Amino acid sequence: MSKSFRFLFLSLFSIYIFGSSFEGLYKVKMFPYSGSTEIYSSIEGETLFVEFKTKAALNTVKINNNAKLLLSPLKVVSISSDYNKLGVKSSGHLLFSDTLIETYFSDAKTKNKSYTVKNQPNDWLILPFFLRHYDKDRYICSMIHGDFIIDRKANDSTVEWSSTDKSIKVVFRDSAFIYLKAGKIEMTKVKN
Repeated sequence: MSKSFRFLFLSLFSIYIFGSSFEGLYKVKMFPYSGSTEIYSSIEGETLFVEFKTKAALNTVKINNNAKLLLSPLKVVSISSDYNKLGVKSSGHLLFSDTLIETYFSDAKTKNKSYTVKNQPNDWLILPFFLRHYDKDRYICSMIHGDFIIDRKANDSTVEWSSTDKSIKVVFRDSAFIYLKAGKIEMTKVKN
C-alpha cells in the first residue's frame, strides 16, 4: 500500500471514528429550558470544527454554536454563537488565547469583556471534545465562571471526568461522549 494512500485511509478512518463518537442527538436541560442539541463535527488538518444546533422551550429558543479547537497543540481557539429567542436575534463569540478569554455579546450591556486567566482557557461547551484528546489524568483550566481541576477516572469501558467541586462532569462510554453536566446545564446522548 503506497504511503499517500495509507495516510488518506488512516485520515478518513480517524475522522469517521472521531465523528461517530460525538455526533448525534442530545437531550439538553438549560435552566429554565429543556430541548435538544444536534452535534456535527469535522477535522481539517490539525483543526477540529464542531457545530451545535440547539432548540429549546418548544423551539422558541434556538442557538447555533460553532467551535474551533486545535488538536496539535491541543487548545481551544473560538466559539461563535447565534441566538434566536422568541424571534429576537443576537450573537456572540468567545476567543481564547494563552492567558485571556475575550467575549462579545450583541445584546449585553457591556458588549466586550476580557477575562485574564491563570490556567489554560476553556469553556464547558467544547470541554468534552478537548478531554477526548487530552492524555493526562488531571486537567486544570480556567473558564469565564472560574478555575477548575478536572480528574479522570476509568472503569472498564467508561471514562468519567469530574471537577473537584462536582460542578462539571463529562462521561464517555466506549469512547463515545454520552453525558455532560456543567452547572445548570446537562446534555445526555439520545442517539447517533
